[in-house]
Amino acid sequence: MAAGERWKKSHKDFNKKDDFYKLGRKEQTSLFRLRTGHNTLAKHMFKTFRIGESEMCKCGLSADTTEHILQECLLYKEIREKIWEPTAELNTKLFGPLIELEKTINFLELTGIHP
Repeated sequence: MAAGERWKKSHKDFNKKDDFYKLGRKEQTSLFRLRTGHNTLAKHMFKTFRIGESEMCKCGLSADTTEHILQECLLYKEIREKIWEPTAELNTKLFGPLIELEKTINFLELTGIHP
């Protein structure tokens, strides 16, 4: 049995309809890291590894988290406004349809954030 077939057999709950799996590996990895909070943002790096001076975002207003950068950080306000409507929810940005996931990837590329 080929490795791919073994994987499919052992992962019966794999949801082939989830648009996350339509993205490339690099994009999936970035979204996975944002979704789980296991990323290179200051909060995780400081709390987990004591890397950096604090968990605060460079804007100084809040901890550097997924929600902060995608929803409220003033440093990325203009980019965010070009990509999403002001009412776009965090859940949509991380778990929405393919077009929304691609917007999130585009946001990361434009901001230079590598989670």
